[in-house]
Amino acid sequence: MSSTDSELTSSSEEETQYDFLFKIVLVGQGSVGKTCLILQYCENTFRNETMITIGIEFMTKYVNLHSKTVAAQIWDTAGQEKFRAIPATLFRGSHAVIFVYDVTNYESFEKVQYWIEQADKHCPKKKYYLLIGNKIDCVQERKVSKEAGEMFAKEHNMNFLETSAKTAQNVNQAFLQVLNAIYDMFVINQDNEEQEKNSKVKNAQSGGSIKITKEIKVEKKKKCCNSIF
Repeated sequence: MSSTDSELTSSSEEETQYDFLFKIVLVGQGSVGKTCLILQYCENTFRNETMITIGIEFMTKYVNLHSKTVAAQIWDTAGQEKFRAIPATLFRGSHAVIFVYDVTNYESFEKVQYWIEQADKHCPKKKYYLLIGNKIDCVQERKVSKEAGEMFAKEHNMNFLETSAKTAQNVNQAFLQVLNAIYDMFVINQDNEEQEKNSKVKNAQSGGSIKITKEIKVEKKKKCCNSIF
């Protein structure tokens, strides 16, 4: 992938044309930094004050990926116990889930298992998972080792990164990794499957006609608002 392909662009217009819409969901215990990660990625900002997300909110960032405009619709969730009824609606139609924990809070690491179970239950079968250990700038307060995060991710067959929403370390890398994975899973693989189907139709020896309908898993060519916050 060229540097041009990986360039991240953001639109401030109310409506922006895009080729694909990718839905990414961030889940995890409250105060692990989900909202801060999204703000750092979408707006290059960090807020020191405590922000409590109420229910579900999302922001959209427009990304130039493989010469296509992708609307990365990133969903933020409340991690508090009283909002645990949310997941069924939240995960519907998602292409990727990012599980976030706070490396200074071991309980938040243990709670990741709950969110994986919810995602497995409510997500489409075809999706991408990424585990993120956030707040690595808090070196002295660390309670969860990098090795523990890597081992957990390996056991659950997902990729792993440590980030700092405050310093922006690995934040762009994390979201770009997810976007590229979704593109490979839903766009490239889908095109390959379509070519294979068409090839089989051409080689069929039956006298009847066979109609191939391309099932689009990723929403295409629409407009959307830049953010809802």
